[in-house]
Amino acid sequence: MPPIYLKILHKQNYTNMALKKIGIYNNISPEYMPKLPKRGTIVTYRFLTYSYDPFGEDISPIFQAKLMLPCFSRFFDETQREWIEVGLIGGVDSYGNPLPEKIRRVWTEPGANGGYMNLTIGNSQDDELFQYLELASFNKSNKFRDESVGVILERVDFEAEAKEARNELKSKMEAIKKAALINKDDLPRVASLLGYDYELGEEQVRFEIESFAHEYPEDFMERMEDKHFDIKSNLSLAIDEDLVYIDIEERKLKWSDSKGDIMRLTDLEIDEVIEAYAAWASKEKSGKDVHTELLSMLSKHKLKLKK
Repeated sequence: MPPIYLKILHKQNYTNMALKKIGIYNNISPEYMPKLPKRGTIVTYRFLTYSYDPFGEDISPIFQAKLMLPCFSRFFDETQREWIEVGLIGGVDSYGNPLPEKIRRVWTEPGANGGYMNLTIGNSQDDELFQYLELASFNKSNKFRDESVGVILERVDFEAEAKEARNELKSKMEAIKKAALINKDDLPRVASLLGYDYELGEEQVRFEIESFAHEYPEDFMERMEDKHFDIKSNLSLAIDEDLVYIDIEERKLKWSDSKGDIMRLTDLEIDEVIEAYAAWASKEKSGKDVHTELLSMLSKHKLKLKK
């Protein structure tokens, strides 16, 4: 066989197969066998089994000094529509049972490496371990894992995590910026809708709203950009100011002064009441008329606010 053919054959074996099928083990359909990354690639896994010192000042996670990875696991092969046993083995006996001396034990040192483990593609043992870990159910990153199996580690994609972190930071910055631009006169109704006490000083109310925007940026932006935000926030403020109230016994929203009915309620949870009112007040003529009256009452009502 010419040398060039040998070279190509070696490359094909390297690209496609490091974990070998032995007996019933590692019988993975070709399309589900993890492809090896480019030679020299460093693949990183993060250990997820750790504890904390409840009495220590250091809040960093404490990883085990030594940990042996499970030698066997399972993977759901959708082509074969069944669970496939996978393992780090080099041989089986005549009954198909793994030979103890052919079972590879992989000892790791999570505590010595900050909770990470690196594999270098191109190293034959690392290639085998990479494919095994990608198929193992104790790998949280494996979408075909047996979820009844406890997770031990996950594959780390630093680029994806950095992108996600930047997007999260950007989301927080946009939400905080929007919160900071809220007009002073609108603070009470925004705070009311978010469930905060608006009868505090302006600085404290702003702090509460901006803190909410920082902690829950998506929720905050969704509320603020809701096309019915004005209706919802004004109703929330009217409820807090006792201009209207929820009659639990009659399951109705009513005017506080006249006890007259505003609308019938199917759900008494405050969020659901506000949602139902907004839908009604934005579409029905009777609802629009009621909301106009509610806005008129709010404009004449003096809120008790601290300077």
